Parts: sequence; C-alpha cells; structure tokens
Amino acid sequence: MYKMKQAVYLSLILGLLPQLSFAVQTCSPLAFRTTPTERFTNNGDGTVTDKETGLMWQKCLDGLSGPLCQSGDVIEYTWPAALQRAINLNDSGGFANQLDWRVPNIKELMSITERGCTQAGINLEVFPNIYNGDFHAEWSSTPYLGAQTSYSSAFVVRFSEGTPGSLYKIAATSLRLVRTATPTY
Repeated sequence: MYKMKQAVYLSLILGLLPQLSFAVQTCSPLAFRTTPTERFTNNGDGTVTDKETGLMWQKCLDGLSGPLCQSGDVIEYTWPAALQRAINLNDSGGFANQLDWRVPNIKELMSITERGCTQAGINLEVFPNIYNGDFHAEWSSTPYLGAQTSYSSAFVVRFSEGTPGSLYKIAATSLRLVRTATPTY
C-alpha cells in the first residue's frame, strides 16, 4: 500500500513538471552583485529603470507580459527584424507611453548582466522568466566585426551565463528594447 501511494504521488508530481518552468539560478554568496534589485525602479507599466545608467528597459522579453512575465510567448526575431520591431513599435503608439524605444547596443545590454550568478546571468527579481534551460540570447544593435563574415553577424548577450557572443543576423533570438530615461535617484 505504501509503495502504491508513493507511485501515485510521484506520477502526480511528474505530471505537473511539463507545465512548470524552472530557472535554476546559481549565485555565489561571496560574489559582488553587479545588478542588485535596489539599483532598479519597477515603474509598474512593464518597464524598469536602471538608476545607475539612466536606461529604461522592457521588464519582459518581447512577447511576454504580466508581473512575472508569465503571459504570452517570447517572440524571436532575426537581427534586421529586431531593428524593425523597435521602429514599428514606436510608429504604432509605443510602449508604456514612450515612443523612443530601440534595440540596445552591446554595452547597454551587458550593463544588466549579473556576473555573480550563472544559469541566468541576470537579476531574476528585476527581469523574471528569461531562462528556461535552453539556449537564450538577446539581440544587441551592435554588428560583430571579429570575423571575415562580419557583415553577417551581430552581438548578443547569452543570459544563460551573462556573457557576450555573436549570432548570424539571419538567426532568430529574443529581444528586449531600451530607451534613455531620466535617472530616478
């Protein structure tokens, strides 16, 4: 009887697993936090403002919404389509009452990496639901000039580890737009 109950509980738990998304972030307790939560202001409109850089970010990856970015589906873009997405968003009324969204450059995108953590090299309290165990990268607007095929690649940040990399511009990956805002010190 005991083993039967265990089997029933185990099947119930395993039945729930496909519905759950886990971000198993590992942070070193000794590491300096590069993006502490208090550095950001949640504006309550789907954006967060970085008080250190004065940049306002979309809280969720493009296609997601909700307080924990739990609604919708991540939309992946090629690099040209990502650049066009910012233009189209601004032309169609913007986001969060702002009309000057753009794809961040690589330096801006690297500014939100959390270097004290891995398997989500980003502050998950500020930018939730970005990593589901698969390869994850976000486009920057910066072309990659380090290869013979530089015309065909652009920088990305791989938020699984918080490191920069490059992808062919025809590849599809996620996007988080940014704008310059007045710091909220």
